[in-house]
Amino acid sequence: MCLQKLKKIFRRRSAGETGVWIEPGVPGRQRKICAIGVRCSRWITMHGFALNVNTDLSYFENIIPCGISGKAVTSMEIEAVLNNDIMGSNHSNETNIIDNTRIRVFSEGLPAYELDKNAKNIRQLGLENDGRSRQLARYIKETGERYVENIEVVMIYRNDRFLRGGDHSAFVENGFPAVRFTEMNENYYHQHQDVRKENGIQYGDLAEFMDFEYLRKNTALNLAVLSNLAKASSLPLDVKMDVKKLGNTTLLYWKKPRAGNPKGYYVVMRETTSPVWQKKFYTTSLEITLPYSKDNYFFGVQSVNEVGNESLVVIPGIGR
Repeated sequence: MCLQKLKKIFRRRSAGETGVWIEPGVPGRQRKICAIGVRCSRWITMHGFALNVNTDLSYFENIIPCGISGKAVTSMEIEAVLNNDIMGSNHSNETNIIDNTRIRVFSEGLPAYELDKNAKNIRQLGLENDGRSRQLARYIKETGERYVENIEVVMIYRNDRFLRGGDHSAFVENGFPAVRFTEMNENYYHQHQDVRKENGIQYGDLAEFMDFEYLRKNTALNLAVLSNLAKASSLPLDVKMDVKKLGNTTLLYWKKPRAGNPKGYYVVMRETTSPVWQKKFYTTSLEITLPYSKDNYFFGVQSVNEVGNESLVVIPGIGR
């Protein structure tokens, strides 16, 4: 599933204004995503529309788009890819493990996209475990387990199963955060098999082998993540960690996101050996100084709206 900033559930008209709008009735969150125009030249009339897709929105900061002041422009962009593949059975073959309380989420660590350009910086900052897909996996674990009962998200530190691949890989290779959901214990009798019975074993992907309660929980997990991301503001911009001087405190600073009107920000922190974020510090400011050394912890920043929906975490760059 691709979550796009189009946010289809919020598409609306804005009274008296042309174009397609997102949340036109919510003060501070009105954003135009599509312009509609009519032109007449040399007795010929024409009409059309311009839909923003992966648009550099900084250009709009120098004009009043479409002559409408006080309202922002936004763009479609893929924010996360959740690939669900083999996620409805709880019973493994050979080992006969039955478990409908855990699901695996596979995510790459070192980013496949432009690794040759970024490898030196990743190594220098120790960010081998902090690629965008790994941040998405952490978000899924925190958000999913918060809202869905009796399910544990098990983060697997691989892009996919051993020597295997999935539909999310093409997105990963092009720089998008993407993960794969797969049941905890696969049953190879029931995937990539012709329906048949052989040596007393029933082969084939049949409904009788589904655990629909397990499927319900895994579907709810997806919905919890997607709805939170859709409702959240965009990512904070230009997140930096100040390194002008040595010290045992850590100064982080950033800029407001392009889209949305966050109530504040969470600065997250974890020890270098921890797989998940361990602490959150809330602030309404665009900077924070923490009494923790950058030598011993990793930090990140995420936007949070008025009802608590968080964006994905952004790892800080170096601020000099």
